[in-house]
This record gives sequence, structure tokens and C-alpha cells, in this order.
Amino acid sequence: MTNGWRGDRLHDLVRSMASRPRHEALRGLVTELLREGFGAAFSELEHERYLVDNSGRIDVAWGATVIELKSDLRREERDVLARMPDYLAEVRRSSGPGRTTVGLATDGATLIAYTLNRGVLAEIGRY
Repeated sequence: MTNGWRGDRLHDLVRSMASRPRHEALRGLVTELLREGFGAAFSELEHERYLVDNSGRIDVAWGATVIELKSDLRREERDVLARMPDYLAEVRRSSGPGRTTVGLATDGATLIAYTLNRGVLAEIGRY
């Protein structure tokens, strides 16, 4: 008898993510996690969403959530801090009033959650 996705696949997925895989492999793992673990429909996920002014692109967007994929956050967190406010502002504009926008930055091994607080990027958790 199977334990379902959480019992059969989740452990392998988390172990694979924790190894800090390359960008496209991490995108595939995050997509699987969103689809299987959180029930996201494939049509709800946007990959490589360009900002209106073409000044950057969001790796993955799901509703009011932005996910920024990095090779190694120990080296690239500064880049996340520079880009995430624009990504969150973009998603806030398109997701409608009253929705809380959340930004997640991950290299698979580390996950950092952010939000905008009066236009200023605020870290809300680190795992």
C-alpha cells in the first residue's frame, strides 16, 4: 500500500532540493512541490514572468507569491534583496487589493520569506 505523494516522493524531493541543484532542476522540483504538495494547477504557475518595464523577471509566480531561485543564497542574497521589492510590487499590482504578497527566495537548502511593509522589503522567516 502506498502512502501517497507525501510518503513516497516528498522525502526524495526535499533531499534533492537541499543539494542546491542547478537553476532548471530546482525550478522543476519547486514546481512539483507546488503542484503535488499545495495543489497548484499548472495553469496557475507562471514561469519567467517579465516585469512590465522589462527590468527583470520573476522565476516562478503563483497567485500573490513570488519565488526567486538561486544557485547559492549564501552568495546571492544581496541580489535577492535588490530585486525582490520590484517583484513583490509587480505581483501586488496584478493580484488585486487586499491580497498579501509573499516573496520566497531559495537555493533548495535555504528558504527566506519576504513581504513588503509600506514599500520596504521585510524578511518574515528563514528556514
